Amino acid sequence: MDEDISNLNEYTEHTETILSHQPKRLKTFHHSLPTSRHDQYTVGWICALHIEMAAARAMLDEIREPLPKHADDSNTYVLGTINQQNVVIACLPEGQYGTNNAAIVATNMLRTFPRIRTCLMVGIGGGVPSRADLRLGDVVVGTRVMQCDLGKVIEDGRLLRTAVPRIPHPSLGTVVSALRSKHEMSPSRVPTILQQKLAGQTAYSHPNVPDRLFHATYNHESATHGCDKCNQSKLEKRVSRTGDEIRIHYGAIASGNQVMRNGTTRDDVARQLDVICFEMETAGLIDILPCLPIRGICDYSDSHKGKEWQRYAAATAAAYARELLEELPVTDVHASNKCLHYPNCHPSDNRRQHLLDSLRFEQIEFRKMNIKKPLTKTCQWLLSHPSYKDWLDPARLTHHHGFLWVSGKPGAGKSTMMKFAYERMRKAQSKNTGIASFFFNARGEQLEKSIAGMYRSLLLQLLEGYTDIQTVLDDPELVPHSLKGCPPLNSLKDLFYSAVSKLGQREFTCFVDALDECDEQQVVDIVHELFKDILRRDREDMEALLFCILWILYAKRPLRPKEFYHALWCGLSLDSIVDSRLPDVTVPDFNADLNRFDRYVIHSSKGLAEVTKSETVQFIHESVRDFLIKDKGLHELWPEIGFDRESPGHEKLKQCCCLYINQILSGTSLSELSVPSPDLQKETLDKFPFLEYTGQYVFYHANIAAKEHPQDGFLSSFPLSDWIGIRNTFENYPIRRYSQNASLIYILADSGHSELVRISLMVWRFGKNSKNARGEHLCLGLLKRGATSSFTGSFKTAFPLMR
Repeated sequence: MDEDISNLNEYTEHTETILSHQPKRLKTFHHSLPTSRHDQYTVGWICALHIEMAAARAMLDEIREPLPKHADDSNTYVLGTINQQNVVIACLPEGQYGTNNAAIVATNMLRTFPRIRTCLMVGIGGGVPSRADLRLGDVVVGTRVMQCDLGKVIEDGRLLRTAVPRIPHPSLGTVVSALRSKHEMSPSRVPTILQQKLAGQTAYSHPNVPDRLFHATYNHESATHGCDKCNQSKLEKRVSRTGDEIRIHYGAIASGNQVMRNGTTRDDVARQLDVICFEMETAGLIDILPCLPIRGICDYSDSHKGKEWQRYAAATAAAYARELLEELPVTDVHASNKCLHYPNCHPSDNRRQHLLDSLRFEQIEFRKMNIKKPLTKTCQWLLSHPSYKDWLDPARLTHHHGFLWVSGKPGAGKSTMMKFAYERMRKAQSKNTGIASFFFNARGEQLEKSIAGMYRSLLLQLLEGYTDIQTVLDDPELVPHSLKGCPPLNSLKDLFYSAVSKLGQREFTCFVDALDECDEQQVVDIVHELFKDILRRDREDMEALLFCILWILYAKRPLRPKEFYHALWCGLSLDSIVDSRLPDVTVPDFNADLNRFDRYVIHSSKGLAEVTKSETVQFIHESVRDFLIKDKGLHELWPEIGFDRESPGHEKLKQCCCLYINQILSGTSLSELSVPSPDLQKETLDKFPFLEYTGQYVFYHANIAAKEHPQDGFLSSFPLSDWIGIRNTFENYPIRRYSQNASLIYILADSGHSELVRISLMVWRFGKNSKNARGEHLCLGLLKRGATSSFTGSFKTAFPLMR
């Protein structure tokens, strides 16, 4: 493993709105400068529409004068306070919506106000009435965010959604819990806040129009009229509410770049993702800032969508946001700043630069600079190589998980090719893509050949490429204020991880060359961390990953691709995850580059396994096995199953074998298996490729599982006669075949399965005249064939008084 290249819009038409009831301006601004500095602002409030920003302004206790902005910040801010909280309000540009634009606004906000610790995304949203008793004007607080347009298009053209739940930061979650507990005893203050802050603003009061919800399948009649012309018989019957009651709902919110305006699709997506509201921005914010979405329901996400309720919904959401901020503990910015007083400079800027300088070292680029450029056209073939093209293709991310491994003999030119690929990508670099590299140098100074040097170099390039994420250096938990020099290795790792997590929708590519020239133990550590990151980052299809790992670790022999395909089907069938019908392996595959069985190995293993030249399924490197067993990676991933021992794994595989045998028996006549032949072998294997393995090794897995898992039920119900037919079909030597009269105890002892023999003896599963395949008495036959150790040892265990 020499190198790796890791590749680690419509809710309203805008109209001008001015609120006559404005919060008072802070008249003592010039005398209160210390309370208005950039680092005093710890709460961000982001809106998508100007009507939402108008409602947000109205919630402020006071409005302050604007402060100078960072040179790269295109936002326009409203600064003010709510109950001693210093709040920054920003709005997306006119006519621009969606997750990407929201991410840009958040990134800019952090440039100018680096102390932002809490962010609220406040505005209007579309409700899902089929999932909750939502009414127009109600408020939804997002306790989970699902990116609804993230997924892959499958065979029939449908989008298979692969969204990963994003949970708001605990600092926000605890405040939500505290406020909910208050509402258990006393009503929400939202109506009171609306009356106090928006008195006389009729445009933002409860609309004098009916709240109508139509059947999900009934579409709006006319694009140019309201719902007065719609068929009123298609209205849903709902229990009426009293007055202008506003309810607060807590649940998951779907966030994406498309407007949801179809009732049927709304309900389908809501069922899939378990959401109660649709919006278009939060998914772009939550990876950049600790963010909580708060949405006022202005429509039902169907074709009857209108604008009549938008201002009122914006107001109810803003009122809840204010009530929440009244509950939020005030941040002691003076305490966090007390170590950061440097002359003639913003404290955080000064400290950041000091930390950035500490990451540099003299030979940081030495090895890369000394690699000669390739001769003309010598590395061009890489650009058309299928693996390289797949790595650059976002649609193939689930196959390679962002990693491309390049290996070869010493002196083959891998470093030259790595530098070529790095410089090629750097020339094509766009604004939203970052690139970094590190070239290990075995003959260089210590930092040139160490993991610490790699992290220092990559972190420095990342932070200088995306200056907005330098805010990670302000976190005292990652970098204590008392630290004078370069952070230690563990802190470097945490800083790098935190910085990458703040990238949002932006890309970052790392080129790492000659990893094998690093200290061996450090290589093992970083590779194991890499495996952990792959498995933690992608939690999709974890059941398939489990059985993939178990089969590679514990199979008696390596499985062939088609065997592996059916073996994993058995494992997933145990948990009723897949279709109960055995998949057909005889269907032709028209993909010339990689057949479906090879693709299945890569996908199910998340890139940790491959089909080797010998046509067997194995880990891409023995370090994967070491990570899973020696470093207890298997136990860490599935602690509830107890995979710190091997018996639970073998019990799972035994169950797979039994399920496969019973599946074949239930749908196939095996009477012809009594006369084995080469043609019968081939015909059976073509259709049931996993049958040979299950026939040979079902007792092998049961025997090891028996150390911790009872097997008497398995033995008593085992279809012995049918199994003998299966076993004999794949036995080329007639002398090794069993007759239909062979007893189970004989077969177990003959195969050396001592634990199963012991269990059988203890329940006395054979008579004194039990015979083997050749009509010999059990004990005599075993003695003649030399199978005494497993039999006598088990006999003594079962009958200790007869020793």
